[in-house]
Amino acid sequence: MPTTDLYIIRHGETDWNRAARMQGHADEPLNALGREQAAQVAAALASYALDAIYSSDLSRAFDTARAIAAVHPHLQSQPLHSSTLWRERDYGRFQGMTLPEVEAIDPQAAQKWRTRVADFAPDGGENLLQFQARIAQQLQAVAAKHAGQKIAIVCHGGVLDIIWRIVHGVAVDAPRAWPLPNTGINHLRYADQAWQVLDWGNTAHLLEPAVVRDETIA
Repeated sequence: MPTTDLYIIRHGETDWNRAARMQGHADEPLNALGREQAAQVAAALASYALDAIYSSDLSRAFDTARAIAAVHPHLQSQPLHSSTLWRERDYGRFQGMTLPEVEAIDPQAAQKWRTRVADFAPDGGENLLQFQARIAQQLQAVAAKHAGQKIAIVCHGGVLDIIWRIVHGVAVDAPRAWPLPNTGINHLRYADQAWQVLDWGNTAHLLEPAVVRDETIA
């Protein structure tokens, strides 16, 4: 059976990341540090023989992906595959808020969020089960389409969290104990219908260590 390698990267830093503000589907741009991180992860991946690059359509991910695409001239003839389906979880009315701000207006909802109640969704948003189903479908679709190839995917912290859970069989309501740094390189391999994590949260390429902020516990 062919072996498929996925290099999954969280986008560079944004100002809302720095403020532990929930971004969700908001199209927040990379900040100055985020643009530097994008350039550094692109340099780290320049020697990787990638066959395609996928990305969330939100600019913080898409601009990180464009930096990676720029150092792979053999991919210039094909489009960068962007999709709404690789977006962060839809945070509904929580979008743009910090968790303390949510707690101030709705302590019960904040507690459900903090404890990862699987079927809880902020008004207008996704619950964790819906989010997991969306990402699982995309992950499997890319692996099936690109069997035997090397693919980069640029996405979001929440997406990576769900991917870790899928690969390791960890429930969506379990506490998180794995890092999700901006522009960390996460190397997954798919072979014999099974996933394996070969590397996770690798930021050796960053000149300035990434500060991991988590809006779900801030």
